[in-house]
Amino acid sequence: MPIKSLDKNQGNNYIASKNQLIGMIKKAAAHAALGLAMLAATTCENPFQTRTPEPPSRSRGTFITPLVPEAVPANLRSAVIEQNLLNYSRSLADPARGGTFRYHADPAVANARPELFNNWGLDNEKRYFNLLSAVLPQDSARSLIFTSETVITLGDSAIFVEDYQMRVHHTQQSAGIPSRYAGQARFTLRRDSLGEWAIYRWADFSTGSAPTWSALKASFGQ
Repeated sequence: MPIKSLDKNQGNNYIASKNQLIGMIKKAAAHAALGLAMLAATTCENPFQTRTPEPPSRSRGTFITPLVPEAVPANLRSAVIEQNLLNYSRSLADPARGGTFRYHADPAVANARPELFNNWGLDNEKRYFNLLSAVLPQDSARSLIFTSETVITLGDSAIFVEDYQMRVHHTQQSAGIPSRYAGQARFTLRRDSLGEWAIYRWADFSTGSAPTWSALKASFGQ
């Protein structure tokens, strides 16, 4: 019958239109997803893009602003272990901050090398530290232990007497330079122009048969 035939054609047309509409929706969704992905790719950082590297944490090192004198020996110890020249230098009096640093070597070492230790100052410390760092492998074991601490506070100055044991595994042991040192360090501290404590005078003394810190400085302070 004509009416039934018309209903069937309409049904087929409806199904075709519905399928066509679903296809269009799927295609539009696919295009939208592709557009979002392209937008994300242009706005997000490329993981393979070369970036300026951040300074390694080792360059910053461990440093406590020395607003109290007790922070200075701790900073010096960390700087030695981490081989951080900046923090090592900050622990010593600097003319730029209104101070003058002097190192007094163990008498036996000073008498053997008077030309080296007669006027040892901040620049000598930096030179020794740099030369020592140059012969330390990245995985070199380093340790510095302060024991038997005595502290004397005298108004704007303080004296720390520290027995020390130090181990530095460098590449020059075959040349006869030891890796273990021990002795006694006497630090005289004062405030600098920034109000921070720093070592103005450092005297080194032998406490036994082990080579002192002065001997290490004599080896790398040329």
